[in-house]
Amino acid sequence: MVYRVARGLAHIVPHSNFDLFYPQSVLRDIQQHFALYSFEEIIQHHVEVQLIVTTDVLEKIVQAADKESLQRALEENLKLYTIKQNPKVAFTSTDKFVFLGLYNLDGSYDVTKLLMGQSNKAIEWGRALFEHYVGLST
Repeated sequence: MVYRVARGLAHIVPHSNFDLFYPQSVLRDIQQHFALYSFEEIIQHHVEVQLIVTTDVLEKIVQAADKESLQRALEENLKLYTIKQNPKVAFTSTDKFVFLGLYNLDGSYDVTKLLMGQSNKAIEWGRALFEHYVGLST
């Protein structure tokens, strides 16, 4: 089921549409939950990745990641930011789309439902939202 919201700028979509991630020139992501990234894949696709994570998630990434791949990604095309306060949003933005996941009122998070926007206005809004969180990060 697809729901139109925000005057047609976004839709609720299944979480399985991640074939949209490549090819992209920039991938911006905010994660408050641990997700192990394939840093080799980031390097191979020559995508600039900007990642904002909480301090806890950063510690888990450093513990679980292949150190050599992580270091290479940081040197080549990965910018990693940490944020102290949990942003309570799951967010991915590229040069072609924006995915936004919000928490339910009861505090739970449903990874199967995301808002997706592909219009220029939605993409610009996504960049502005990401820059807002970069400003709150170190």
